[in-house]
Amino acid sequence: MRIITEPVFFHYSNVKIDWAVNEIVSKLESIRNKVKGNEVEIYIFSVINFLSIARKIRDKLIRRGYKIKQVRLEHCYYNMQILGCNIININEIDKIANKGNIERLALFVGDGYFHVIALTKVFDVSNIIMFNPVTNKVWLAGDDKNLKEYKQNIKRIETIAIRKFENAKSIGIFLSTKPGQRFYDDDSLIKLINAYEEKKFYFFLGNDFNVKEVENFSFIDFWVNTACPRLMYDDFDVLKRKLINLDLILRRLKIKA
Repeated sequence: MRIITEPVFFHYSNVKIDWAVNEIVSKLESIRNKVKGNEVEIYIFSVINFLSIARKIRDKLIRRGYKIKQVRLEHCYYNMQILGCNIININEIDKIANKGNIERLALFVGDGYFHVIALTKVFDVSNIIMFNPVTNKVWLAGDDKNLKEYKQNIKRIETIAIRKFENAKSIGIFLSTKPGQRFYDDDSLIKLINAYEEKKFYFFLGNDFNVKEVENFSFIDFWVNTACPRLMYDDFDVLKRKLINLDLILRRLKIKA
């Protein structure tokens, strides 16, 4: 017997699609007025549970004459879908997007800020429009004080994590085998070990990493995460033994070189 699994789309009856589209268009036009002379391309991104809503908004914007660019990011099943993992590899948009006198705008359909942080890596924050289908709210990311605080907190966590990693003597590296959440290769691991020969490295292989279990390994001072990058941030302040994403260390090594 062959079992096929498909992602489940959630439908929210209280979402005001037409109202949201009008609000989104208003934001789009306010941005377009600031970039006179440039062609405007709109990229739409959504978490999986709001993807059906994002598709309806896409269709309505196309009917109004807007140019919508659809991309399928790495590890994603659908066009326009975005994962927390894309905070690492969303730069691939730069390879897809047209160059020249084109202003790129992003519309994020979802709740929370973690995915939007990824978008700010390749889109000007003033060119990102956010729509939360739960609250039926549309706003510009550049005007969101909470987003600014969230980004500052992400930066704070990364700064602390780098310092603690540098000071640690024994390092546990979780090597993820989970499809779509395996953010390492042999070369990157060799580079890490050679750069920090004074440290002891212990390797743990698996497809599920429960961050709360790191406390059970008292001989490990600090952990390196190669799975979902969000694991580093969510419980950072409550964990005694903290972790850092491998890509942050590798980026630091390039700066050192």
